[in-house]
Amino acid sequence: MTCYVYFRQDPITPEAVTQIQAAAQMPNAACKAVLGLLYENGRGLPQDYPKAKALYQDAAALAPAFYSQLGRMAEEGIGEPVDYVAARRYYEQASKVAGETQAPLRLASLMEQGKGGPKNPQGALSLYLQQPADYLQQPEDTLEALSGIQRLRMGGLALSAEQAKRYNALWVRGVSTGLRHHLSMMYPALPEELKTAPDAPWVNVQLEYTVGSLVPQVSILESSGKAVFDRMVLQQLNSFRFPADPILAEGQNTVKVATKVVLPKSTTANAARRGRELK
Repeated sequence: MTCYVYFRQDPITPEAVTQIQAAAQMPNAACKAVLGLLYENGRGLPQDYPKAKALYQDAAALAPAFYSQLGRMAEEGIGEPVDYVAARRYYEQASKVAGETQAPLRLASLMEQGKGGPKNPQGALSLYLQQPADYLQQPEDTLEALSGIQRLRMGGLALSAEQAKRYNALWVRGVSTGLRHHLSMMYPALPEELKTAPDAPWVNVQLEYTVGSLVPQVSILESSGKAVFDRMVLQQLNSFRFPADPILAEGQNTVKVATKVVLPKSTTANAARRGRELK
């Protein structure tokens, strides 16, 4: 984690680079990969693609999840000609690691397009559907998985009843994750009395999906009792869009999703402290 903290410095300091280099000398896969990123991007060190690749290889030997970095370089032609065959092979190795997230997505895309090997729509579908819950913490990753499945469906791939059920579960989690990230943008603008309230306000809302539109119909099921909070939640949700279309049963035209919007405790608990620090 220390190497990742140093890596996030902007600009990165010479002292941080030295610490990362020292840690990378040990059998520490993450620090080797972070040093590889520094060389790849020319941050704090001269850009050197061969050194970056060598570090990723060392990292992958210790932790196969880092084969995804080698796959990315091969797929994007970073420091070498594009090689989809190698990219696919690296992603397959990384995808064997439980909890790995990016490699399965990239592998699914190559299988979907037939790059680096034969087209494999069913294989791509399986990879899009099998993403673990923690993978869905990033809205853009959720959208990529859902979009991939939609493309396969539009291309004529029929989903089994079980696959459709898994897709809808993915869709619900995607909606939930998207809502959480979307609403987080509202919190800095909340009145100070809400941020410093001892009890975090909450409101139950409903979003209704209608066939043919990703724009939800939003309504309040249970008020927070604080009009300003209810109003700001509704205003924020006016710009929310469903990440994709769910798969509905024949004759079904709508889906209703209910969620509880809670002002995070970290927001209320830390607001006063942050205010004192700013003063």
